Amino acid sequence: MTGWISLHRSIQKHWLFEEKRKFSRFEAWIDILLMVNHSDNKIMHDGDLITVKRGQRITSLRQLGERWSWSITKVDKYLKILESDGMLVVKKDTKKTVLTVVNYDDYQDEDLKKRHRKDSEKTEKKHRSNTEKTQKKTNNNDNKENNENNDKNDKNEKNEKNVVVGDDFATIYNLYQENIEQIPSPITTEKLTQDMDYYGKELVAYAIRKAALNNSHNYKFIDYLLKDWRKRNLTTIKAVEQYEQQRQEQKKQSYQPKVTQSREKTPEWLKNRNQEKETVDDDPEFEKERLAFMKQLEQDWSE
Repeated sequence: MTGWISLHRSIQKHWLFEEKRKFSRFEAWIDILLMVNHSDNKIMHDGDLITVKRGQRITSLRQLGERWSWSITKVDKYLKILESDGMLVVKKDTKKTVLTVVNYDDYQDEDLKKRHRKDSEKTEKKHRSNTEKTQKKTNNNDNKENNENNDKNDKNEKNEKNVVVGDDFATIYNLYQENIEQIPSPITTEKLTQDMDYYGKELVAYAIRKAALNNSHNYKFIDYLLKDWRKRNLTTIKAVEQYEQQRQEQKKQSYQPKVTQSREKTPEWLKNRNQEKETVDDDPEFEKERLAFMKQLEQDWSE
C-alpha cells in the first residue's frame, strides 16, 4: 500500500485520544511517532543542556507506563521488540531513556512541505490534465452537438418540405375518400399522386368536387376533366370557371324553344269555312262592292 497521511500532534489533545484506556501496541507505536521531535531542539534536562535531534525523544519507562497504562516491565519488553525489528533505537541510563525512531523521514519527511507541494503539484497537474481532457471532450461534444443540430436543422428543413408535400397529398386523398370512394385502389392512389404533381393540388381538388356534384364514384370523370382542361390550356381554377361560364352563356344563346303542333285532326267543315273566309277576305272586288253598298245604305237612311 502506498501513500501517506499527515497526522498533526494536536490530535493528542483530542478527547478521543485523551480517553483513559490501556494502549494497544499499535497505539503505543503511533504515540512514539507523535511524541518524538520533528526537528532538532535543545532542552534542559536535570540541569544539563541537551540537544534532542529530529526523531528523538527523552523520556523514561515510568512515564511511558503511566501514559499507556502499562507496567514498566511491559514497556521495557515492548521497546526491545521495536528495537530488535529495526524500528527504534533505545538508549538508557540512570537519569533518562532516549528513543530514536529509525528512518524517521519515512514517517515524517523533513521536507514535508516539499512533499506536500510535489503531491499538490502532481495532483494539480493531474487535475489540470483531467480538466483539459474534460474540456476537450466537452468541446468535442459541443462541436458534435452543433454539427448534429445543423444536420438536424437541415433534415428538419428537408422534412418540412416533404411534410408539405405529404400534407397536400393527404388533403387530396381525404377529399377523394370523402366524396368519391372510401377505399381507393392502389392504381387510383398512384394516379392521384401523378396528377397532383402534373396538374397541381388546387386543380385536382376542384376536379374531385366537380366529379362529386356529377355523382361520380370512380376516377374516370376526374381524369376526363383534368385532361380536357389541360387540352384547353386551363391551368388555374379561375380559368376553368371562366371557361364554364362562357359555355353556359353559349348554351343560353343557342337555345330555341320548339313549337309543338297539335296532333288533333281539324274537322273538314271548319277547315272549309276558314278557307272560304280567307278567300272572301282576300277578294278585292267583293270588298269594293261591300263598301259601295254600305255607303248607299247610309244615304237612304239619311233621306
